[in-house]
Amino acid sequence: SIERIFPEEGAAARALPSKVESASEDRQAQETVYRDKNGRRIPVLFSSAALYGTDGAMQGIVCVAQDISRLKAAEEASSRLAAIVESSHDAILSQTLAGQVLSWNDGAERLYGYAALEIVGRALMTVVPPEHGAEFQQALERVARGERVGPLETVGLRKDGNRLPVSVTISPMIDTSGRVVGG
Repeated sequence: SIERIFPEEGAAARALPSKVESASEDRQAQETVYRDKNGRRIPVLFSSAALYGTDGAMQGIVCVAQDISRLKAAEEASSRLAAIVESSHDAILSQTLAGQVLSWNDGAERLYGYAALEIVGRALMTVVPPEHGAEFQQALERVARGERVGPLETVGLRKDGNRLPVSVTISPMIDTSGRVVGG
């Protein structure tokens, strides 16, 4: 029986209905951990789906165990990077190529005075003095071509209206298809 080899899978198979009532009831999925022959732990997504005959009665089960080691490693790396960005005292933010703020860390909040909820979705020009607008637009055009800009010594504009010297670096933000989507 499948339960002697893979206890979790036996439980998943038992959770499947003997007769299908709705399409959502005939599939189960769960994450689990297997050990390979060397004792290494491997994260696995185990899925099972019932096969039903024309009379609606369950005829069998299809079980798939998918190694999700790379996915888990990527999730952990992403979490670590997010923690670094959030805890940084430096202002770290992202924007679309049109200059709309996508993300804003605590360092940006301390520097510019805007909370993330106040600035995300707004134009980054909000923190750029009007006389530096052309410089900012030129930098965005370079980023759109895939170029890294900076460090650029310029001036920022705080929420309270005060100006402050800032050193800005803008790197292209590239999506999974290789297109520059922001910076």
